[in-house]
Amino acid sequence: MFAQRNFFNLAIVFSALASVAFGQRDTSFPACDNGPNDHKMTKYGTSYGWFTSDDPVAYVASGKGACGQVYTDQSNVVCLAPGHVNSANVNGCNKWVQIRNDANGATTQARVLDACGALPNTTFGCNDLFLSKRAFEQLAGNQRQAALAAGHLEGNVTWNFITESCWGCYAGFPGKLLDGSTDPCTGQDSAGFLRCGRKGGAQRIVGAESAEVCNIDIQTCDEANTIAKGIYARHSTTSKRSAVVKRDV
Repeated sequence: MFAQRNFFNLAIVFSALASVAFGQRDTSFPACDNGPNDHKMTKYGTSYGWFTSDDPVAYVASGKGACGQVYTDQSNVVCLAPGHVNSANVNGCNKWVQIRNDANGATTQARVLDACGALPNTTFGCNDLFLSKRAFEQLAGNQRQAALAAGHLEGNVTWNFITESCWGCYAGFPGKLLDGSTDPCTGQDSAGFLRCGRKGGAQRIVGAESAEVCNIDIQTCDEANTIAKGIYARHSTTSKRSAVVKRDV
Protein backbone atom coordinates (compact mmCIF):
# COMPACT_ATOMS: atom_id res chain seq x y z
CA MET A 1 0.00 0.00 0.00
CA PHE A 2 1.34 3.42 -0.82
CA ALA A 3 0.23 7.02 -1.03
CA GLN A 4 -0.47 8.31 -4.51
CA ARG A 5 0.68 11.77 -5.52
CA ASN A 6 -2.09 14.35 -5.66
CA PHE A 7 -2.45 15.53 -9.23
CA PHE A 8 -2.97 19.07 -10.49
CA ASN A 9 -5.72 19.93 -12.94
CA LEU A 10 -4.47 20.62 -16.47
CA ALA A 11 -4.49 24.38 -16.12
CA ILE A 12 -2.30 24.23 -13.04
CA VAL A 13 0.03 21.71 -14.67
CA PHE A 14 0.63 23.92 -17.70
CA SER A 15 1.10 26.95 -15.46
CA ALA A 16 3.60 25.11 -13.29
CA LEU A 17 5.56 23.75 -16.25
CA ALA A 18 5.77 27.18 -17.83
CA SER A 19 6.99 28.71 -14.58
CA VAL A 20 9.64 26.03 -14.08
CA ALA A 21 10.76 26.27 -17.70
CA PHE A 22 11.44 29.99 -17.36
CA GLY A 23 12.89 29.71 -13.86
CA GLN A 24 9.96 31.59 -12.35
CA ARG A 25 8.02 30.84 -9.20
CA ASP A 26 4.80 28.90 -9.78
CA THR A 27 2.15 31.08 -8.13
CA SER A 28 -0.53 28.37 -8.11
CA PHE A 29 0.14 27.77 -4.41
CA PRO A 30 1.25 29.99 -1.51
CA ALA A 31 4.93 29.90 -0.62
CA CYS A 32 5.97 28.08 2.54
CA ASP A 33 9.18 30.09 2.89
CA ASN A 34 9.84 33.79 3.38
CA GLY A 35 12.80 34.00 1.03
CA PRO A 36 16.55 33.29 0.95
CA ASN A 37 17.11 34.55 4.50
CA ASP A 38 14.45 32.29 6.02
CA HIS A 39 16.94 30.32 8.12
CA LYS A 40 18.91 30.40 11.33
CA MET A 41 22.39 29.38 12.37
CA THR A 42 23.06 26.03 14.02
CA LYS A 43 26.21 24.67 15.63
CA TYR A 44 27.63 23.40 12.35
CA GLY A 45 26.16 25.73 9.78
CA THR A 46 22.98 27.07 8.30
CA SER A 47 19.66 25.32 8.76
CA TYR A 48 15.96 26.08 8.73
CA GLY A 49 13.91 25.70 11.89
CA TRP A 50 12.15 22.42 12.58
CA PHE A 51 8.73 21.43 11.25
CA THR A 52 6.46 18.81 12.85
CA SER A 53 4.05 16.87 10.65
CA ASP A 54 0.41 16.35 11.59
CA ASP A 55 -0.83 14.46 8.51
CA PRO A 56 0.05 10.73 8.34
CA VAL A 57 3.52 10.25 6.83
CA ALA A 58 3.11 7.90 3.87
CA TYR A 59 5.36 6.84 1.00
CA VAL A 60 4.82 7.72 -2.64
CA ALA A 61 5.10 5.73 -5.82
CA SER A 62 8.43 6.26 -7.56
CA GLY A 63 8.64 8.02 -10.91
CA LYS A 64 9.23 11.50 -12.28
CA GLY A 65 8.73 14.10 -9.58
CA ALA A 66 7.73 17.75 -9.68
CA CYS A 67 11.41 18.72 -9.97
CA GLY A 68 11.62 16.94 -13.33
CA GLN A 69 13.88 14.14 -12.11
CA VAL A 70 13.12 10.43 -11.95
CA TYR A 71 13.59 8.60 -8.65
CA THR A 72 13.13 4.98 -7.61
CA ASP A 73 12.04 3.12 -4.49
CA GLN A 74 15.74 2.95 -3.57
CA SER A 75 16.25 6.73 -3.65
CA ASN A 76 16.26 8.87 -0.51
CA VAL A 77 13.62 11.39 -1.56
CA VAL A 78 11.14 13.62 0.23
CA CYS A 79 7.90 14.97 -1.22
CA LEU A 80 6.92 18.35 0.25
CA ALA A 81 4.04 20.78 -0.16
CA PRO A 82 4.23 22.81 -3.41
CA GLY A 83 5.03 25.90 -1.34
CA HIS A 84 8.38 24.33 -0.47
CA VAL A 85 9.10 23.27 -4.05
CA ASN A 86 8.19 25.10 -7.28
CA SER A 87 5.88 27.56 -5.48
CA ALA A 88 8.52 28.51 -2.91
CA ASN A 89 10.12 31.95 -2.98
CA VAL A 90 13.39 30.02 -3.21
CA ASN A 91 12.76 26.85 -5.24
CA GLY A 92 13.28 23.81 -3.02
CA CYS A 93 14.25 21.28 -5.70
CA ASN A 94 17.50 19.49 -4.79
CA LYS A 95 17.58 20.93 -1.30
CA TRP A 96 18.14 18.40 1.47
CA VAL A 97 16.20 17.69 4.65
CA GLN A 98 16.80 15.72 7.81
CA ILE A 99 13.83 13.80 9.20
CA ARG A 100 13.33 12.26 12.63
CA ASN A 101 10.64 9.73 13.50
CA ASP A 102 9.33 10.91 16.87
CA ALA A 103 8.03 7.42 17.72
CA ASN A 104 11.35 5.55 17.56
CA GLY A 105 14.07 8.19 17.17
CA ALA A 106 15.16 6.94 13.73
CA THR A 107 16.58 9.59 11.40
CA THR A 108 17.39 9.89 7.72
CA GLN A 109 18.33 12.53 5.15
CA ALA A 110 16.56 12.94 1.84
CA ARG A 111 16.58 15.17 -1.24
CA VAL A 112 13.58 17.27 -2.32
CA LEU A 113 12.45 15.95 -5.72
CA ASP A 114 8.66 16.01 -5.58
CA ALA A 115 5.59 17.96 -4.47
CA CYS A 116 2.59 16.48 -2.65
CA GLY A 117 -0.70 17.78 -1.30
CA ALA A 118 -1.60 19.82 -4.38
CA LEU A 119 -5.37 19.55 -3.95
CA PRO A 120 -8.03 22.07 -2.90
CA ASN A 121 -8.98 21.88 0.79
CA THR A 122 -6.13 19.49 1.55
CA THR A 123 -4.91 19.12 5.13
CA PHE A 124 -1.38 18.51 3.82
CA GLY A 125 0.45 21.64 4.92
CA CYS A 126 3.88 23.22 4.84
CA ASN A 127 4.80 21.10 7.86
CA ASP A 128 3.90 17.77 6.22
CA LEU A 129 5.81 15.39 3.98
CA PHE A 130 5.67 12.08 2.16
CA LEU A 131 8.70 9.89 1.49
CA SER A 132 10.22 7.55 -1.04
CA LYS A 133 9.94 3.91 -0.01
CA ARG A 134 13.57 3.67 1.10
CA ALA A 135 13.41 6.75 3.32
CA PHE A 136 10.07 5.53 4.69
CA GLU A 137 11.56 2.15 5.62
CA GLN A 138 14.58 3.77 7.24
CA LEU A 139 12.33 5.82 9.51
CA ALA A 140 10.05 2.87 10.26
CA GLY A 141 13.00 0.93 11.71
CA ASN A 142 12.04 -2.42 13.19
CA GLN A 143 8.37 -1.60 12.55
CA ARG A 144 9.00 -1.65 8.80
CA GLN A 145 6.56 -4.42 7.92
CA ALA A 146 3.77 -2.95 10.05
CA ALA A 147 4.33 0.51 8.57
CA LEU A 148 4.31 -0.84 5.01
CA ALA A 149 1.09 -2.71 5.73
CA ALA A 150 -0.53 0.38 7.25
CA GLY A 151 0.79 2.64 4.48
CA HIS A 152 2.06 5.25 6.93
CA LEU A 153 4.37 5.71 9.90
CA GLU A 154 3.02 5.28 13.40
CA GLY A 155 3.15 8.95 14.43
CA ASN A 156 4.55 12.34 13.53
CA VAL A 157 7.98 13.27 12.26
CA THR A 158 10.05 16.38 12.81
CA TRP A 159 12.19 17.69 9.96
CA ASN A 160 14.20 20.63 8.69
CA PHE A 161 16.25 21.73 5.72
CA ILE A 162 19.96 21.04 6.05
CA THR A 163 23.21 21.44 4.16
CA GLU A 164 23.69 18.39 1.91
CA SER A 165 25.21 15.53 3.85
CA CYS A 166 28.76 14.32 3.32
CA TRP A 167 27.54 10.96 2.00
CA GLY A 168 25.34 12.72 -0.57
CA CYS A 169 28.36 14.61 -1.88
CA TYR A 170 30.43 11.43 -2.20
CA ALA A 171 27.52 9.72 -3.95
CA GLY A 172 27.48 12.57 -6.48
CA PHE A 173 23.90 13.66 -5.80
CA PRO A 174 22.95 17.24 -6.73
CA GLY A 175 22.35 19.69 -3.93
CA LYS A 176 21.43 23.30 -3.26
CA LEU A 177 22.25 25.60 -0.40
CA LEU A 178 19.43 27.18 1.58
CA ASP A 179 19.57 30.34 -0.53
CA GLY A 180 18.95 28.28 -3.69
CA SER A 181 22.50 28.45 -5.03
CA THR A 182 24.40 25.32 -6.10
CA ASP A 183 26.10 23.60 -3.18
CA PRO A 184 29.82 23.05 -3.93
CA CYS A 185 29.94 20.33 -1.25
CA THR A 186 32.77 21.97 0.66
CA GLY A 187 33.04 22.73 4.36
CA GLN A 188 31.01 20.92 6.99
CA ASP A 189 27.54 19.51 6.54
CA SER A 190 24.82 20.22 9.10
CA ALA A 191 26.04 17.33 11.28
CA GLY A 192 29.65 18.52 11.31
CA PHE A 193 31.08 16.03 8.79
CA LEU A 194 33.72 17.49 6.48
CA ARG A 195 32.79 17.61 2.79
CA CYS A 196 35.51 17.55 0.15
CA GLY A 197 33.72 18.27 -3.11
CA ARG A 198 31.02 16.54 -5.13
CA LYS A 199 32.25 13.29 -6.64
CA GLY A 200 31.35 11.71 -9.95
CA GLY A 201 32.12 8.68 -12.07
CA ALA A 202 34.71 6.32 -10.60
CA GLN A 203 35.25 8.71 -7.67
CA ARG A 204 31.78 8.10 -6.27
CA ILE A 205 31.66 6.34 -2.91
CA VAL A 206 28.34 4.90 -1.79
CA GLY A 207 26.86 2.56 0.78
CA ALA A 208 28.79 1.45 3.85
CA GLU A 209 32.07 2.72 2.39
CA SER A 210 30.86 6.32 2.68
CA ALA A 211 31.23 6.01 6.46
CA GLU A 212 34.98 5.70 5.93
CA VAL A 213 35.24 9.15 4.33
CA CYS A 214 32.32 10.73 6.19
CA ASN A 215 33.78 10.44 9.66
CA ILE A 216 33.56 13.06 12.39
CA ASP A 217 37.25 12.46 13.21
CA ILE A 218 38.40 13.55 9.74
CA GLN A 219 39.67 17.12 10.03
CA THR A 220 41.15 17.82 6.58
CA CYS A 221 40.38 16.89 2.99
CA ASP A 222 43.92 15.51 2.69
CA GLU A 223 42.92 12.88 5.25
CA ALA A 224 39.67 12.17 3.43
CA ASN A 225 41.41 11.95 0.06
CA THR A 226 43.95 9.45 1.42
CA ILE A 227 41.13 7.24 2.68
CA ALA A 228 39.26 7.65 -0.61
CA LYS A 229 42.33 6.53 -2.58
CA GLY A 230 42.37 3.32 -0.55
CA ILE A 231 38.71 2.73 -1.41
CA TYR A 232 39.36 3.39 -5.11
CA ALA A 233 42.25 0.91 -4.99
CA ARG A 234 39.92 -1.74 -3.55
CA HIS A 235 37.43 -1.05 -6.31
CA SER A 236 40.15 -1.40 -8.94
CA THR A 237 41.34 -4.71 -7.47
CA THR A 238 37.79 -6.05 -7.34
CA SER A 239 37.19 -5.03 -10.97
CA LYS A 240 40.37 -6.77 -12.12
CA ARG A 241 39.42 -9.95 -10.28
CA SER A 242 35.96 -9.88 -11.84
CA ALA A 243 37.50 -9.46 -15.29
CA VAL A 244 39.78 -12.48 -14.72
CA VAL A 245 36.85 -14.62 -13.58
CA LYS A 246 34.85 -13.68 -16.67
CA ARG A 247 37.74 -14.62 -18.96
CA ASP A 248 38.14 -17.98 -17.20
CA VAL A 249 34.47 -18.88 -17.49
